[in-house]
Amino acid sequence: MLFFRERRLSLVLAALLAGAGVQVPSPARAANPAPLVAPSVREWTGGTGTHTLTPASRILVDPAHTTELSSVATSLRVDLGAISGVDLPVVPSATARTGDILPTLAGADAGIGDEGYLLTVGAHVAVRGNAAAGVYYGTQTLLQVVTQSATRTTALAGSVRDHPRYRQRGLMLDVGRHFYEMDYLENLLRRMAWPRLNTLHLHFTEWNGFRLRSDRYPGLASAQSYSEADLRRLQDVARRYHVTVVPEIDLPGHATAMTTYDPTMRFECPSMDYAPWPGGSNGGWTLNLTREHARTFAMNLLSEFVPLFDGPYFHIGGDEYQNDAAKDSCPELVPLDVTGSSTADGADVIQWTPTGAANQQWRVTRVGTYVTVTNRNSGKPLDLTGPVADDGTDVVQRTGNGAATQQWALS
Repeated sequence: MLFFRERRLSLVLAALLAGAGVQVPSPARAANPAPLVAPSVREWTGGTGTHTLTPASRILVDPAHTTELSSVATSLRVDLGAISGVDLPVVPSATARTGDILPTLAGADAGIGDEGYLLTVGAHVAVRGNAAAGVYYGTQTLLQVVTQSATRTTALAGSVRDHPRYRQRGLMLDVGRHFYEMDYLENLLRRMAWPRLNTLHLHFTEWNGFRLRSDRYPGLASAQSYSEADLRRLQDVARRYHVTVVPEIDLPGHATAMTTYDPTMRFECPSMDYAPWPGGSNGGWTLNLTREHARTFAMNLLSEFVPLFDGPYFHIGGDEYQNDAAKDSCPELVPLDVTGSSTADGADVIQWTPTGAANQQWRVTRVGTYVTVTNRNSGKPLDLTGPVADDGTDVVQRTGNGAATQQWALS
């Protein structure tokens, strides 16, 4: 009977305390689990409860950072409207009320870099970063969290500290082999923002297509191609989503579209003109950079298109230049190595193997019109008997014991 007496005593005490206005503490609520987002966040501290957006909620723009964050706030408004149907006003203010969302550059953590963010969900939502990119990525995490709620308006309370593991996070799209309309590219940029990708590599040229309209070389571009206006529009959209566009003109391989435009830029020796890869069996695979007008063509292309892109990178391919043994017997390759800037006094010339190893390194010494090219490791010369600019100059490569293994004549 002792058990029942203690139970009755507990009930009596609870009633007395309640009557006296004393609050009986409820059991502690468990902290919210980490949100399921992609990529997963680095650090999560769970809170309790939720934050729900209402028609009274606002998206704030800190007046001290209007220039940097206006587009972030506008993008968030559009995305939230599409996801939840709630159209929140964008208001210039740094003072958040309950229910508001505050993107800001104030109070961030230097350790998260320019693409990291701090996301705090409580009575209001704060997204902090050191730069607009970080704040933007924080809003993408918020959108992923909100999307998982039944009403698409609710986020679990808690705080996130997140920053990317890799500086470049992106994808490559081959628009050379297959043309993609501008609407597709713009939608792709939007979808890249969701998992916080920041680099879009566009492979503009291929054996079957040159997708950039050139003012300098009319007729070079394929029927389906991108104008200068298209490129500027594409980059405007990319900036909105904090994506850098990396354009590529593939040189000197994969150049069939270019050599079809001007067949005089092809190699004559089959080992360099044909390739075993798809599109190479009909010839014209490689731009013959031993020819001055082909080098001029390549430089003119780069001079025309590099200024049209505002990113820090311009990709020039460099892959799948023929690498079979037959190339060693292609006389067109020799003049490229021993003329022009490569024979400036004191120049270093490196011969690479197909795997990328530097197996021969040469030292160039010029005396008047004569050039001496010496192997930097063995000291053995690459003999140039006469001025290298003269037609008919003999070029002899010797082995370590002095035997002439390969001989060419310049023309």
